[in-house]
Amino acid sequence: VFFISYASLQNKKIAKQIELEKSLAASERGFRSLVDSLAEGVASLNTDGRIKYCNPSFCSILGFEESELMGKDISEMVLQPNMRERYLDKLSLKDTEIDNLDILEIDKKSGEKVFVLFKCKSLFTDGVASNGYVISFTDITEERRKMEDLKAFSSSAAHDLNSPLAKIANLIELFETENLDEEQKGFLTLINATVSNMKLLLHDLLSFSRLGSAPLPKTELDLNILVKELCHSIVPATFTGELNI
Repeated sequence: VFFISYASLQNKKIAKQIELEKSLAASERGFRSLVDSLAEGVASLNTDGRIKYCNPSFCSILGFEESELMGKDISEMVLQPNMRERYLDKLSLKDTEIDNLDILEIDKKSGEKVFVLFKCKSLFTDGVASNGYVISFTDITEERRKMEDLKAFSSSAAHDLNSPLAKIANLIELFETENLDEEQKGFLTLINATVSNMKLLLHDLLSFSRLGSAPLPKTELDLNILVKELCHSIVPATFTGELNI
């Protein structure tokens, strides 16, 4: 009776273990399917920084087959020497915040240079020893090229528009205000203020074109003041109504 009971208990334990393993396997397949469907390139690294797993998007961004990446250190394969230190510094961080991002320039297998938004997370057990890393690459090459085009256009437009504004300002100075009535002087003052505002806008446009990839400083803004300034600048000079904000 004892042996029969013991055997029955063992069978139940084995059955539960098999069921648990099946459940874990199904969960892993589901998780892998989810990661494989991401447009973002995701890879799992061991403690030496070598790839244990990567999704199809990761391979596509780098231009390699999965078999070519397994067990390899991508810092030696695709990162330029000046980018490797930044990459390794990111991996060494114990607590990486979600907004702790970086932009890396990498070389695809074909030799094409692309820019990626790089994120990483170190995996720790009980906050002590690292079990490896999870990294992700998002290809931002097209967005970066569009930004460069926008910067070039902004710079060109600002320079081209400065010349006619300078001519308008010079013409205003030539007016002899002694022969003008108050209304005409008011219009002249309005034209002069508009030219000054336009110069300020062009200055800001040039500043924007020189920002590059530098982070934008954030500050609080009083929207009431902004709206009043905008309304004052666009309301026609002949407007006689009442404006309520």
